[in-house]
Amino acid sequence: MTPKSRQQGNHPILTRELKKLLQDECALYQEYLKLLDQERQLIKNLRRNEDTTQLGLLTAKRQIMTEEMQQSHVRRLDLLNELPEAQNYTLSQVISANFHPVELMELMPLVKKLRELMRASMQQGSEFNQVVNFASNFLNGMVSIISTASQSVVRCYNKLGGMREMYHPSTSRAERVLRKV
Repeated sequence: MTPKSRQQGNHPILTRELKKLLQDECALYQEYLKLLDQERQLIKNLRRNEDTTQLGLLTAKRQIMTEEMQQSHVRRLDLLNELPEAQNYTLSQVISANFHPVELMELMPLVKKLRELMRASMQQGSEFNQVVNFASNFLNGMVSIISTASQSVVRCYNKLGGMREMYHPSTSRAERVLRKV
């Protein structure tokens, strides 16, 4: 279903502004994908403290890029709100219904490119988050194992025969009674 067009006509100023916004938005998504790739490579080869600093900078830059992409999206929606029924339809439907065929030839390739970049960024962002979550859970598990290994285990039995283990911090062997003997 497409919006009912009152008349497909020339919108040279609107076309120029929309084309510029779409180009800018595509450039933002391309830069975002590059940052995501850099961050992924840095995590894969994380070795030194400088790498963690660089990782933090890339993450902060990627967060700023995300905010810029959202602002660009809002600017595009504001621009398209000048057209009839623009809120209820997709970008390509609004353009198809309201722009002249010559303008369509300029705008539709940009819409297609933006759609592909959005899908790629969503997919790669999701994969990246899964890798980061896996690494985080792995590190948390390792810290937990090391932490519990340095604690003594006290087993408590209840009246039904169930057992509950509690961990208590233990002192080092050098401070125990064995040292004195």
